Amino acid sequence: MHLEPRFPLHVACLLPDHSWVRRHLSTSWQQLATECSVFHYPWESWQSRSWPSTRDDAGRQFESWLRRKHGESPVHLLFCYVLDDFFTPELANRIRRLNIPMVNYQVDMPHQWYRVLRSAPYFDLICCSHLEYMERLSCVAPTLFVPMAASPVPPRSCDVDPVADVVFVGSYSPERARVLHAVAEAVERVVVYGGGWQTVGTANSRRNWAGRIAKAWNDTKYYLWPRLQAEGVSGLTRTKYTAWRDGRRSRVPQPFSTKGLLTDDEFAVTIAGAKIALGIGQRYGQIGTKTQYGVGHVRNVLRDFEVPACGVFYLAQRYPEQPAYFVEGREIEAWSTVPELITKLKHYLENSDDRRRVAAAGRHRVLSSHTWEHRYAQIVTRLALPCLPCKSEPYALQTTTPLDSR
Repeated sequence: MHLEPRFPLHVACLLPDHSWVRRHLSTSWQQLATECSVFHYPWESWQSRSWPSTRDDAGRQFESWLRRKHGESPVHLLFCYVLDDFFTPELANRIRRLNIPMVNYQVDMPHQWYRVLRSAPYFDLICCSHLEYMERLSCVAPTLFVPMAASPVPPRSCDVDPVADVVFVGSYSPERARVLHAVAEAVERVVVYGGGWQTVGTANSRRNWAGRIAKAWNDTKYYLWPRLQAEGVSGLTRTKYTAWRDGRRSRVPQPFSTKGLLTDDEFAVTIAGAKIALGIGQRYGQIGTKTQYGVGHVRNVLRDFEVPACGVFYLAQRYPEQPAYFVEGREIEAWSTVPELITKLKHYLENSDDRRRVAAAGRHRVLSSHTWEHRYAQIVTRLALPCLPCKSEPYALQTTTPLDSR
């Protein structure tokens, strides 16, 4: 970490109170900016009947808070992770009048890209974590490709004796269960962490149907036409149908150990206790077949940078822009089919020197190219705000990178 703040700025943040947001987005700004003020807005309650009044009250509180902060010490940047559900055009217009540069980070481009369309014109920049639909957003606001990143992990978190051969961290899906079943039959000591693995019954039976109806009406009212233009009728229905179908499949006993959710504080130590950390970015659609209408697409996720940052060997499912982040075979390893996955698992479990070499190189690559410092430097540079030199060049990727179907 630099002895002086990397960004001599007062950054105000409008963020949901999520653990990963605190650990990665707000904490990184607090470490890197001269001054960082954070306002947490309600996130999960928007589907309730009381949401309009809750939203409006929170919006007025945020506006008053920001005006006070700006009066005490000029705010140079408003960094947001927010959707139209809270940041309405009316609120955005009032905040825009403060003449503070405004940035919104959209982290769910594949599934929720459209939920910033109404407020996007009020922002100076929309930062997109994925390339999908980024071109559509660029029609209403300037965009910048800013992939996920990692927060540096203290070396002591990486110095842990392995207690498992393979660890996977991620939520349940039938396709992931099928892959992990094959892994557990081929290697020993497979441990899985995440939501849904220990739950009896289907997720669909427990969902808030009133909330789902409210969201469907909201999406139809404001976003139906742009979504039809971008995704087509098949795109609107195919992914939802596949998720519903997979959610209704009965679950069978698994030949691997399942655990619950990990907190952010537990993640680094837990993942460091594995010889191999497995990445399965795909949730729906059969792995190894051609994708259709977004079903089966594999994309960069937070884990793709968090895991190597812990100094653990990472065997990730391939996705189109992966070569821009890591050198396969040197900094991480990758797989596309289950037979390829099993072959590489066996090889690296038997060859510890190769495994440690790749893990060390992966950690070095993340710390030198894929931390939030590098991502924030992209944003600050794009907006022509003050920025001190970095030890390594900020990461950049051409947004014309093709997204092929695997």
